[in-house]
Amino acid sequence: MHHQGPTINLETADPSQKGTKVVCGSQEGILNIFTWGDFGDVSDRFPGHPNSIDTMAFIDDDTIATGSMDGIIRFRTARGLSDRGSLVQIHPNQLLGVIGQHEDFPIECIHINGQRTLMASCSHDSTVKFWDVKELFEKDEAEEMEVSEGAQ
Repeated sequence: MHHQGPTINLETADPSQKGTKVVCGSQEGILNIFTWGDFGDVSDRFPGHPNSIDTMAFIDDDTIATGSMDGIIRFRTARGLSDRGSLVQIHPNQLLGVIGQHEDFPIECIHINGQRTLMASCSHDSTVKFWDVKELFEKDEAEEMEVSEGAQ
C-alpha cells in the first residue's frame, strides 16, 4: 500500500469484512480509512486515541476494536466503513466503550474467535487475557433474526 500526501506513521492495517475499506491505525492515535484500490489518499480520519493504535479487529462492518499504547482496548463506530445504512450513519465516529485493559502496558495484538464470544489480547506485560465479547454481537444477531422472521 502506497500513500501519497503527508507522511502518516501507520502501525496496523485491517480490511473491512466486505473488503471495501482498509483501516489503518497510526502512531498519532488516528484511525485512517482508505477505499480499497484507492490508496493514494485517506478517505476519512478519526482522531481520539491518546496514544498510538497498535492493533485492531473488526467487530462488524461498522465497528472496530482497537488496542493502544496506553494498554486500553476500545471499541468504536466509524462512519463510512460499510456501504449499508446503520446506526453509525446517525452517530459517526463514536467511542462506544472499553472492552478491557492491560494496566499501563501497550496492547500488541487482539483477536476475536470464530464464535464471536471471546476476544484475546496480549501485551507487553507478558500476559494473554480473554474478554467476554458476546454482547457486542447480540445486536447483529437480533437484526439477523428480525430479517429472517420477516422473510417467512
